[in-house]
Amino acid sequence: HTGYWFGNPQYFAYNLSSTAASLPRIGLALLRRSWQLAIYDGTGLLTLLALVAWWGAGKPRSRVPGVWWAIMGAYLAFHALVGGAVLARYLLPALALFYIALAEWLIRLPKPGLWAAGCAAWLVAGWFWNPPYPFPYEDNLAYAQFVRLHQAAARELESMPLPGPIYTAWPATDELTRPELGYVTRPLPVRRLPDFTPDTLMHLGDPPRLLYLYSRDYQPGDDWARWPLWQRWAQRYFAYTPAAPPSAWEARTGLRVTFRRAAAGQWVAVATAPSPARLRP
Repeated sequence: HTGYWFGNPQYFAYNLSSTAASLPRIGLALLRRSWQLAIYDGTGLLTLLALVAWWGAGKPRSRVPGVWWAIMGAYLAFHALVGGAVLARYLLPALALFYIALAEWLIRLPKPGLWAAGCAAWLVAGWFWNPPYPFPYEDNLAYAQFVRLHQAAARELESMPLPGPIYTAWPATDELTRPELGYVTRPLPVRRLPDFTPDTLMHLGDPPRLLYLYSRDYQPGDDWARWPLWQRWAQRYFAYTPAAPPSAWEARTGLRVTFRRAAAGQWVAVATAPSPARLRP
């Protein structure tokens, strides 16, 4: 109907044409996919124990059907070739096969039930523990904290007299305009921003009189990913641009943060002014 099997030109460009055309990006995405399959989010302990058991058994050939490994390999390759967002949830089918395949070696360890229980406990601990690098909130219970902070900001916005539309970015735009999501009791006027990056800040149109800012990525105090080379790669091959801090938005718009909540590496902030703000040159 649209002329694109992938829905529209933007979706096609983001998920296919802009990714498959870059060999360096494919290679980096394959490394990230391998990390997500074998190490990420608590899986690393299971992988390590399985390798120990395999090595201790004299490195015998796996009895897992070869087609399983082929499916896992195809999944990794496919999701390295396509997809703008390198999200771990896309590998769930391959991850299930990977866990079953590693179980073959885990049961060779002494008292395998204890080792399996330990791996399970480690996985559950990952629901509550945030790693020392950025990750999508949806990958553990950090998303519950994300919801609670956004509920607090929505209550604040709904209770205050609004001097104009609320400038913010998705998903807050939906949270404030769709009462069925549970954040507000009535739709609030919203002006959608694409993101909170410096480029968006510099190209604001009408001067905003109300800003709703929040952390869209988890940012730990000691970020292991704050490696200059990786930062350049992330920006060049994965379109990652850090958000402008609230102080930059305040300086540019003349607004001031009047409400702020923070918890576990996340934050929300509402900036407003008693009189119409003017953009500073």
